[in-house]
Amino acid sequence: MMTLRASFLTLLLVASLPAVALAQAAPVPAGPRVAGQALSIEECIAIALEAQPAIQATLYDYAAARARVREAFAPLLPQLSGSVTATRSNTSTIPTTLTMGRVATVQISRQPADTFLAQVQLSQLLFDFGKTLAVTQVARKLAEVSAEGVELQRQLIALTVKEAYTNILLAQRLIRVQEQALERAELNLASAKGFVDVGTQPLSTAVRAEVDVANARVDLINARNALKIARVSLNTAMAIDAST
Repeated sequence: MMTLRASFLTLLLVASLPAVALAQAAPVPAGPRVAGQALSIEECIAIALEAQPAIQATLYDYAAARARVREAFAPLLPQLSGSVTATRSNTSTIPTTLTMGRVATVQISRQPADTFLAQVQLSQLLFDFGKTLAVTQVARKLAEVSAEGVELQRQLIALTVKEAYTNILLAQRLIRVQEQALERAELNLASAKGFVDVGTQPLSTAVRAEVDVANARVDLINARNALKIARVSLNTAMAIDAST
């Protein structure tokens, strides 16, 4: 009675494992869905959770851990086994007789004999000193750890997507700032050339303004390059083509 009660409790423990939706493990072609669209940060995270290979790997690991719990509990369930054996035998006798000083050998063969045997065996483990229950508890704890790993991987993917998304927004703002800085530098250069032409400012003022314009252009190029890098990082985090 105690064994049956323990078995029932173990079944409840197995059934109470957190069910992580494995539907997300199916890879979704994210490229056509996002091309030419403005995505919110929530949509980017959703795409990453669907297509990122890391989350798929952890989901399958968790599914395997759940299966190992049921495998560990299996010895407590009734076991049904069967076997089938078929044999064919052919016996022969070789009597030897001595006649008139000569040996005469006569071979006598019998008909083949067929034997067919089928067995079915049903067994039930009644008590194993708690070994199976302990193994099942260990497998269940490992499955819970695997479930926590799935959640951790989801949080890491979401964090990576948020960082890349924020870097894109920052890069776009920096491009605007650098464009305005370039416009201001070009305006200062035009003013400096005017002052040099009328003789109110030395030539070094115009040269310094030209250097400022060149530096502003370099900063603008760096800002645009940072935007491209941020887009590649976001596409990588969403597991889509980098050129999307």
